[in-house]
This record gives sequence, C-alpha cells and structure tokens, in this order.
Amino acid sequence: MGLLDNIFGIISNKNQPAPSNSSQLPGNFLFFDVETPNSHNDKICSIGTIWYTPANGFREYNTLVNPETGFNARNIDIHGITADDVRTAPTFDRLWTDVFYPAFTESTVVAHNALFDLEVLSKTLRFYSLEQQELDYVCTLDLSRQYYPRLASHKLPDVCSGLGINFENHHDAMVDTRGCCEIFIETFRRYGNDVVLPATYKPSKATGTNRSRGAATNKDTLITGNMFDLVKMIAIDCRVTIEEATLLLNWLLDNESNLPAKICDQLVRTLSYAIRDGEINHQEEDELLASFNHLISPAEKSVDSVDFNGKSFCLTGNFDYGEKEKVGNVIISNGGNILNGVTKKCDYVVIGSRGDDRWSYGCYGNKVKRALELQNEGLPIKIIQESELF
Repeated sequence: MGLLDNIFGIISNKNQPAPSNSSQLPGNFLFFDVETPNSHNDKICSIGTIWYTPANGFREYNTLVNPETGFNARNIDIHGITADDVRTAPTFDRLWTDVFYPAFTESTVVAHNALFDLEVLSKTLRFYSLEQQELDYVCTLDLSRQYYPRLASHKLPDVCSGLGINFENHHDAMVDTRGCCEIFIETFRRYGNDVVLPATYKPSKATGTNRSRGAATNKDTLITGNMFDLVKMIAIDCRVTIEEATLLLNWLLDNESNLPAKICDQLVRTLSYAIRDGEINHQEEDELLASFNHLISPAEKSVDSVDFNGKSFCLTGNFDYGEKEKVGNVIISNGGNILNGVTKKCDYVVIGSRGDDRWSYGCYGNKVKRALELQNEGLPIKIIQESELF
C-alpha cells in the first residue's frame, strides 16, 4: 500500500456510499472544495477532496490547513474555522507535496464554481513558490446552468436541493465536495459523456508589484483613478454580473499595493463574499451597487442639519458661495472651526459645488479619498455637499 493509500481513506459503503453508476466514470476525477481565512482568497484554511480512480473507486481526504496568515471575522462567520483551530494543522506546501500533487495532476478536477477554487489553489501554490501546471477541470456550476436552467438558483445548496441530494452544513469543505461530486455523478448519469468534457485551467501570473503600502506615488494616483473609472463603468447600468465582479476583484488584488488600503480592502471583502458561490443574488447586487455608488459619489444625499458648534470642517473644491475663506468665515461664525487637511479630528468634509479641475479622481480629490479611508476605519466623519451648508 503506497503513501496515497495510507493518506486517502477509502469511503466505506456503510458510512459514505459511492454515488450510483459511479463505476462508469471514464477516467480519474478529483472533486474538491476549499475554504479561505480572509477576503483576499489567496490562502487555504480547509480543503476537502474525493479522488476517484477506476482501480480504487472513491477515496476522500479532509483536513484543516494552517494558512500562515490572519483570519477575517466574516470568513469565520461563514465556515466557523478560527486561527486557534488551525494552529497545529499542516501548512499547504507540505500537503501539496505529500498528498495532493498526484491527485490533482493525474485527474480531471471538478468543483462547484471551479475557477474560484482553482484561483485560490494557484495563489496558494504561488505563495509557496511551488511549480504549477495547466489542469483539466469541469465546473458543476456551469453544468447545472446548462442542464438545469429552470432552477431558480444554481448555488451549490440549491442545485443539491433541486436534484434531491441530501446537503447540510454548507461551507464545510468536505460537505461541499460531496455535494459537488453528487451533482456531477447525477448529471453524468442523466446526460452521459458530454458532461465530462473538460476545460483547461491556466494558472494566472502575478501582475501586481511587491511594493509594500506606504507613501502615495504618481503611479498610485493613476491606478487609483483607473479603479474609479472601472467601478463607474460597472455601475453605470445599475447591474453587476458575476463576470464584472470577478474582473474587478482580480484587478484590485493585482494592483492593491498601489491602491488606498482601506478603500481597496473594503471593496475586496464585499466582492469576495458576493462571488463566493458563483452567482450574485439581488441582495448581494444591492450591496455591491451601494458600495460602488458611495465610492463614486461619497457625499451624503441629505443631511437633516449640520452641527456647527465645536465641530471641525475641511473644505475641498470651488464653492458657489465664494472663496474658501468666505465659506470658512460662515462656519466659524456658527461655532465651527476650519482644518487645512482631513484628520481623525475632522467632523465634516464639505465638497464645493463647482468642483476642481485638479482633483485626482474626477469627482473629488485626496481630501475626500482620505475621508473615505477614515470612514472605513469606523470614524463618523461626514462628507457633504456645499448645498447642505447654505
């Protein structure tokens, strides 16, 4: 009995019966699912696999993984895995070398929303400087859309429910892997060999820089402006497709070293959760559009009243009311004070109605950008239009 036979446990007929007609599968198949510790989706904290070969049938392996990075609270809410849970777990470089390499490279890989899991795998391998190669894969999300178009949703739990497959505890890596396997087997049983025709996954190459985040450069300003333009293009029709969200997420991750940290991280989190299951529902789309619109036009739409007394104001742009000094005098006469820049002591950033051709990001400049970053840190700074003052 070889190393893999010692590691992969053969599924017993009593506890985990093999899917019906599974013996007819033409070749090796590796079903898998991963869970991630944070919204960057570039490390693995849990992986579940089922490896099918005609000679050995179905063998499954499930393990926690020490991702050697921090956990995000929202990811913990999704899968329930914490840093304490993985403290003594193996790291993925050991698992890849000792366990997974033959299974992945000698099989057709199958996953639900496969490109998500394959990208996470690729980024994890890149982190450990491990060699990558092209992989043949089948995506059960794509299969379900093709063969079961009448389902209201093609997320993993909903497809399982529609096909009568028992499915509980979504985002447990092993449970999700079994659900994916059952969908594949059932679709193969119904529709035959066309189901197993694979696509080819080509590992992506890192395009971002390795520069740590620090003082902004001219390149940072240019790339941040490109981010705003990309967000505007996506939001212009008040719709967000899975393709658009995935494109934006990958672009942000490739360019994050040149982007404002707090703004980029917030967008990455929102996008990551929206695309995790391969479809964007109405609630997720509304959340994305709200984030995009706040980034594009961050001023509050209506403010009941502006509290001047003892509050600090920062002015940006050109004002219909007159020069900034004139606007500042009005604020001071009402009990407020004026700051030259946006700091944590700032209560209001006021955007002049006439704008400013020198603004770096079209509809606003660095003062508003800084205010957005402070908002993302949880500070109650308000961004308002000139019209709210007068």
